[in-house]
Parts: sequence; structure tokens; C-alpha cells
Amino acid sequence: MNQADRDLLIEVRVDLRGGDFEVSTGYPVAPDLVLTARHGLFPKNRKNEIIHLRWFHQRAGKGQPMVKVSRSAIAWDDEELDVALVRCDFPEGLETAWRHLSPIRPYHGESWASEGFPLGADGVDGSTDAFPMAGTLHAAATHANRFHLDLPPTFREPTHWGGISGAPVFARGQIVGVIVSTPELGQGRLKAVLSSSLFADEHCAAVIPYSSTDGGAAALRTATIQCLTQSELACHYLAGVLSTRNDAPSTLADSLIGLASGGAVIAVVKQAHKLAYDAKERKASEVLRRLLLTLLPGRLDPQAIEGARMHLRSDGKTVIPVDVCTNTGAELLMAALDTQPAAYREDGGWNDAPGIPRYPDGIYSIDPPPKRGMADEVDDSIFLRDWIRHLINRFASGPGFYGRSDKARIKIAARRLAPTDERPRAYYVLIDEVAGAQDPDAAERRAGLIQGSCPSIVFLRLVGSDDRLIEETELLDPFCELLSATREASS
Repeated sequence: MNQADRDLLIEVRVDLRGGDFEVSTGYPVAPDLVLTARHGLFPKNRKNEIIHLRWFHQRAGKGQPMVKVSRSAIAWDDEELDVALVRCDFPEGLETAWRHLSPIRPYHGESWASEGFPLGADGVDGSTDAFPMAGTLHAAATHANRFHLDLPPTFREPTHWGGISGAPVFARGQIVGVIVSTPELGQGRLKAVLSSSLFADEHCAAVIPYSSTDGGAAALRTATIQCLTQSELACHYLAGVLSTRNDAPSTLADSLIGLASGGAVIAVVKQAHKLAYDAKERKASEVLRRLLLTLLPGRLDPQAIEGARMHLRSDGKTVIPVDVCTNTGAELLMAALDTQPAAYREDGGWNDAPGIPRYPDGIYSIDPPPKRGMADEVDDSIFLRDWIRHLINRFASGPGFYGRSDKARIKIAARRLAPTDERPRAYYVLIDEVAGAQDPDAAERRAGLIQGSCPSIVFLRLVGSDDRLIEETELLDPFCELLSATREASS
């Protein structure tokens, strides 16, 4: 949850009889919709039907912008989920200031962040104060609507949690839930409703003005525009390839996203990149390279993306079957699932033959330890020991670690492997299909053993189809040729 996300925090107040008021937290999730907890809008001794929405961190001529609406402005609410959407006009200058609800169910052990208005954080003079929070989360069961949020052991909790309900839960830069239940007696744990559950409710989905997939599309467009604003020359070359005089980043982004396929996106960006590369315009070349890494994950086969996403959401499998064949394709798929740009290792791939494109591995792909594939004929305990040592050596080694216990170091490695706001990507392990394996359940069982120590790691089983491999390499060869192009200094 970055600074811009926190700037949109809303304090929700409902007047009570006797002069006091009920406080909860809200957050804008559409151009005219505020997400909050239902129970904060329905206190038993409410005075009237007015709901006050204060944009807490904003400043206007008369202080913090305030919007008052009647109870009839509640566009949707659900007593069981304890969530509500309130319709209102946003203050001037904030009409487009909001964040998408994410359809993605968060991984177990992920980092989360939020901010709200617990009563225990108020000033001694009774003034409201915003209270930031962060911790790790527990993934929900397959059909559960709620998940738990842990706070660090050293967390100084407010005396009274009332008021934090309705706060958004951010993970990997996305709203993955809303807090609805608070701890008692210093339990240090909150409960939240999954934002994916809101899309599953047909009445709520009818109110939200975007589908479960539109959030990713909007984020893709924003990221594309941000990338293009880094180089006017890159925009110039793209406009020439697209045969348009308008080289505004927003116009080019719409044109690129509107192309018929991922292959068409690769062809256009690669042609523009060649123009910049031949002109030795290093910055434009690099921007166009990053543009393709940003665009292509969202333009991968939508069925492959949605199939993997559905397994991650609800299947409960330890190893996720995916419809890609190559390591390079797997990185695009994982980037799409994380709604982030793809990221590849600079050393390219294994193939150094002239004229043959290298197929690089993703930065977040974890190679297995030597001679310890998922189908190796070794005892599971030895397999786990070698994997733990492998993860420690990669993620918790170096000066200061020598002589420390493996138990402590694997906990450090697990924390470093978990996605964060600053690094909103999941590390993953690739597993090839093994025909006629003597122990067909080995991969599933052993992946579960590794996840016991590092729960955020995702295991992907690549498809073994020859036809799919031919099709995938035909798409990705031009992409990999661009990635492996030498970037020269500008003349």
C-alpha cells in the first residue's frame, strides 16, 4: 500500500443519539462507489439516516473533503459477508481517484498492508487519527469467504479496534479484501472478506462497474502509459509503425491493447524497437523493451491465464497445471497472474547458436537443486533436506549467516520469498510432465513438503504437448529475439 493508495482513505461516520458517532473505514473502488463494512452503517442507536464520508488525507479550502449521503445511497450490502457499497459523488479533483477490487485470492504467507481508524489510535483530545497496519495473511479455504490477517509479534496494537472495519487489505499492490472483524484482548489478528467473493455475488457484481477481469485490463493500460511517458522517441517510433500521427502515450496504449493478439503486439513493438536500435537510441530501445514486458503478459492466451487463476483460487492443488511449455512462457503466465510486468534473467538462455533466439528464465523462477527433480527416486526426507539447503543457500546466505541454525535461516528465506508491496511477485518452481513416472504423485507430495517451509512458492506443471510447443515457440521466437538484442549506447 503506497502513499498514493493511502491518500484515498475515507473515514465513515454515522451519528448516534446522544451526540456521539459510529466510526468505520471506507475506500473508493469505482468512480462513485465506496467500499466499507456493513455493520458500521447500521449501529443500533443511530440518530438519523445520514452517512458522512470524509476523505481523511486530502486537503481542500475548508479542510478534509466531506460528502454526506442518505442511507438510500447504499447500492449493495450483505449481512452475512458484512460488506457494503455506498454510492456517492466524489469531491472535486477526486473523480477518478479510486482502486480496482482484485479477483485474485491471495497466497498463504503473503505480506499485506492497510490503514484505518481504530478508536484506540485516536488522539487524547478525541480527534480521529489514521492507523497504518501490516503483517502476513492466512490463505482462505477453498470455499471460504474470509481470511485471517496476522500482525507482527512486536506490533503495538490500539486498545480498541472498533473503527478499523471497512479498511481495504492491499497485497501485491491490489485490494484483495476488506476488514470486517477485529481482535479482542490483544489477539493480534484481524479477519477480512475476500474481494473475489464480491464478484461471486451476482447482485454485488451488477453494482461494480467492471468485471473481475477488467481490473487487470485497467492496470495494464495504466502501466503501459507510464512506460511510454519515459521516452518521446519511443512514442514516435511506435506511432510510425502504427501509422498514426497521434503519438500521445494514452492513444498509443489504447492502440496496442486493441491489437488482435499477443503476436500482433510483439510484431508492432519489435518493429519499433528495431528502428530505435538501428538508430542507436538506447533509452528508446530500453523503453520499448520494457513496454513489451509490460504488455505481453496481459495478452497471453486468456484461457491459459484463467485456467491457472482458477486453480490458484479454488482447486486446492499443490502443483498447478498450466497450458505453457517453456520457461519463458511460464514467466509471462506468472506475470499475468501477478498482474505485473515480466522479468527475465539478463544472461538469456542456454542456446548460444547463431540466429537461434535464447529462451530466458524468469527472475522469480527457482531452479531445483542438482539432481533433485520432482521424479527423482530418492527418499522424501532426503529430497526435502536438499531443497531446504538449496533455498537457504540462495535466499539466506552470506556474511552474518555462517554458523546460524537452518531453522532460523529457512524462516528468513521464507519471508524473503513472500511477495511484498515493493516486490509484488511470487517465486515459482517449474515442473515438466513426466510420462510413465513410477511415482505419479511424487510432485504433488513433495511440493507440499517444500510449501510447508515456504508457503508462498507456487509450483507450475508445464504441459508436455508437442503441438502446444510448436505453437508457443512460433509466438515467442520474435519476442525472445527482441529480448536478446544487444542494447547499444546512443550515438
